[in-house]
Amino acid sequence: DERVELAGAKVLDYSGFGNNGTRRNRGGLGNGTNFTASGKFGYALEFDGVDDYVNISDDDSLSFTNEIFSIGAWIRTSDSLASGTQVVVVKGDVSNYEYYLRVRNAAGPDVADMGLWSSTAGSESLASTTTVVTDGNWHHLVGTADGSTVRIYVDGNEEGSAAITVSQVNGNTPLVIGNRMGATRPF
Repeated sequence: DERVELAGAKVLDYSGFGNNGTRRNRGGLGNGTNFTASGKFGYALEFDGVDDYVNISDDDSLSFTNEIFSIGAWIRTSDSLASGTQVVVVKGDVSNYEYYLRVRNAAGPDVADMGLWSSTAGSESLASTTTVVTDGNWHHLVGTADGSTVRIYVDGNEEGSAAITVSQVNGNTPLVIGNRMGATRPF
């Protein structure tokens, strides 16, 4: 129920899997992210860029080892990055993560990435966009993996792809929206 979600710390999962999240900030349990009525389609989560995130406990339905899957998000930010990354969503923590969707500046424009990571190999398969996504407009980001290729789309257009060269890890770490556990990568 939208009224319950807006009043409490919970972020409800409507997929049927029951992977509800908890709004938090780095200071501990708390409301963290705010809901705003100015989302792309009604309400949206609004992150402060400092310490807000949503934590979703580990569940087998969130781990994809060599399976076909996609993750997506509507984002809007005008915070240009001087360097570093802002995590949109990540499954994992600082030393062991499975997949992520992020905004990154690598000595150039602020682009989005979809990545798969193997902590055992210390390497990743990464697809990046060419569209600058920190322009203050709404952008629909979707990352996909099909067992052989990782792809990223912006606003319905495929902008990057890469061969999957890592063995995906099926960890027991949480799914986090808006930051990365064990490191500061706030959105």
